[in-house]
Formats: sequence, structure tokens, C-alpha cells
Amino acid sequence: MKKILIIGMLIVLATCSFLLGDTFEDVSASYLSTYGSPEDEYIYESTGYCSIDWWWWSQGFMVNFVNDRGNKEYGWVVDHEYSFSPI
Repeated sequence: MKKILIIGMLIVLATCSFLLGDTFEDVSASYLSTYGSPEDEYIYESTGYCSIDWWWWSQGFMVNFVNDRGNKEYGWVVDHEYSFSPI
């Protein structure tokens, strides 16, 4: 799982890093240190927009990161978090 995640993050950084501002590493670091590596990662990419969901099913937590060309001064931001009963 860890190797797949690293490969997935490299792909995300290569395809979704089109803005100035905070990097993906900046906004995701606190989640990695708090929850560890995500159990699932979902990536949505469209022209000028990238969204990444990280899921920790066993901990009952999800976070969504967004990088949007229309938001140039910020770069990557946390759009929302979701808590649920652990699975």
C-alpha cells in the first residue's frame, strides 16, 4: 500500500501542480502525521482543477484537498473533512 501511495502522490504532483501557493506536501503533512498513510486515495482531475480524497476507513476519517486555477494565491487547500463510524 505504501509504494502505491507514493507512486500515486508522485502522479498527483506531476499532473495537478499548476498553481503557486501552498504545495500538496504543505497541506497534507499534518494529516499524515496524525492519521498515517491513507487507506484509500481518490483523484479527480479536470482542466484547471484537481481534487484528492484521502480515506482512513478504520479511523473513520476523510479529507479532501483541492487545487483550483481560479484560486492562484492559495495553491492546495483543504476543502472539507468528514468523520464517520470506523469501518
